[in-house]
Amino acid sequence: MRSVRVEVPATSANLGPGFDTLGLALDITNVVTAVPGGDDAVLEGGVVDPHRNLVCDGWHAWRAAHGVDLPGVTFRMEADIPFGKGLGSSAACILAGVTAAAACSGPWSAHDVLDVAARLESHPDNLAAAVMGGLTAAICDGAGVRALHLAREIPLDVALFLPDQALSTAAARHTLPREVPLRDAAFNLGRLGYLAAAVTAGKWEEMGIAMTDRLHQPYRASLVPGLTEIMQAALDAGAYGASLSGAGPAVLALAPLTSGERIAAAMLRAAHAIPCRGETRVAAVRPFGLTVNTLEHAPER
Repeated sequence: MRSVRVEVPATSANLGPGFDTLGLALDITNVVTAVPGGDDAVLEGGVVDPHRNLVCDGWHAWRAAHGVDLPGVTFRMEADIPFGKGLGSSAACILAGVTAAAACSGPWSAHDVLDVAARLESHPDNLAAAVMGGLTAAICDGAGVRALHLAREIPLDVALFLPDQALSTAAARHTLPREVPLRDAAFNLGRLGYLAAAVTAGKWEEMGIAMTDRLHQPYRASLVPGLTEIMQAALDAGAYGASLSGAGPAVLALAPLTSGERIAAAMLRAAHAIPCRGETRVAAVRPFGLTVNTLEHAPER
């Protein structure tokens, strides 16, 4: 077996109304290299147990799903996706392991990778965007994951405010009610359809109203100090739309090209006035998803 290098992008899910459905790929990536050797799948430098982590879980999930005999590997990871911030770090790790295993076991497809990864992460929004790139809509049904592009090329800056404090997806989901009023469900359905139409038509100025939400952001706001103020600061500074990124706590704003730094600075000022400490990043939409390369030789440490 040769070494396999997998690059997986960060993703932002939901974009307001698209709860567990919409995902946006960003040009922030984790790179995981699977180097052959040993008797098991091990993550080099594992903090607690190098054998138990999402990269290795993905590797084992592919083996179990397809009944293939995989060699032992050591995973080396160069991580640039912030952990626990709502940018799809868990999905990226799972996909790195699943994809590395797929590449080592013969012909594979993106659909197969999505289906296996979804067994470890039940909501497909981040997974689909990370595999396909651009802006995707995804659902799970009895046949597995179904995913389509809304757009590949999106000529916008993505301004991000990243609070210092991480937030687990489990904690963020725990705040959500088991039932919501019909009017709130109708509100989100309308915004989701309008968002899809705005993206398809390139009507970016319509994103502000399209990215509003009543299903999850109002409930998660208690876990993200200043969420409303930070989003409003982005809009006041010229962003087209703003939302919580995934389960949070990161806040995302879609902005005209070349305006990302200015809008990120406005978000930072609003956060510090709360006060909520953190940092900003400006990214672009990545039009393609994860990539896989086979290496002739193991990379140097």
